[in-house]
Amino acid sequence: PKGVVGVMGAWNFPLTLTFEPALSALAAGNRVMMNFPEYQVHTGRLLADIVSSTFDEAEVAFIHGDLSTSQSFSGLRFDHLFFTGSPKIGSIVAQEAAKNLVPVTTELGGKNPVVVAPDADLDLAVSRIAATRVVNGGQVCLCPDYVWVPKGIVTEFVSKLIAEYNYIFPTYLENPAVVSVVNERNFDRIVGLVDDAVAKGAKKYIAAPESEAERLPNRTARRIPPTILVDVPESAEISDEEVFGPVLVVYGYDDTQEAIDYITARPAPLAAYWYGEDGEDFRRFLESTTSGGVTRNDGLLHALLPGAPFGGIGNSGSGAYHGKAGFDTFTHRRSVAAVTRPDGVANPL
Repeated sequence: PKGVVGVMGAWNFPLTLTFEPALSALAAGNRVMMNFPEYQVHTGRLLADIVSSTFDEAEVAFIHGDLSTSQSFSGLRFDHLFFTGSPKIGSIVAQEAAKNLVPVTTELGGKNPVVVAPDADLDLAVSRIAATRVVNGGQVCLCPDYVWVPKGIVTEFVSKLIAEYNYIFPTYLENPAVVSVVNERNFDRIVGLVDDAVAKGAKKYIAAPESEAERLPNRTARRIPPTILVDVPESAEISDEEVFGPVLVVYGYDDTQEAIDYITARPAPLAAYWYGEDGEDFRRFLESTTSGGVTRNDGLLHALLPGAPFGGIGNSGSGAYHGKAGFDTFTHRRSVAAVTRPDGVANPL
């Protein structure tokens, strides 16, 4: 065991993203300090009571404060620190930990690409891309951010995508199945990304009933309808910034290499998706691109397999957990040598 492990969870899945790495650390024999996200006040209070009544604080400590608490937490002298969140905050956390030479595992995010190959089952691709883009209101680090499809089917793809969104959410504004944007700051940020793209020439399509369309996006309810952007220019902010909301950018390609070149020219994402056969194009995609994980013909699958390592690379994170990877992350491999007889080893010194 490494010793005392700090875990900093994230607000979009506060229970899973705090307790899952904490459980890996405990299973590896460590003591754990958990810093629960500040947004979930009531949940944090409940979990604090549960943890304190189950564990001695010397084994598991549950900390729930405000932003200043999180800032102080990342500067503690842990034996290992695990952080889930955005690349921007992850960089700050890593810098604070580096002051004490604390090793850090970061599970971050990025602009996750999707390539729909010419040989893909288009209906399958549409249904799964739509579902994974709006899961948890699009507030998932594994959600697809943009899609490359053959140029000749962009219009058909967008039409099918709108129909699929409307199937998932026949109503939107007051539908209890719809997840709202977490707060007004993020609502304004997402709407701002869309408005900026449209102002720079992008075409916008939304999936919402006609009776609700004029009332969406709705800041009071913090609800943004599933939105599709086409013809987005490189100068648009959404070309570089992770959306973390129900907005999908669609590009058209003449050849899959065009999509691959676009992906490889950008920071490595947490996930990359391919819809199509396991052929030469897919193998070229795997060999040319870099990402935390890859799923073919589905969404999120690589992150849901219990025994598979999950983590990012480069801008999307460092290190991994889940299954044995979590055990390895929170333990130290130590070599031990012994001489059992005087003539057993010839000392070169």
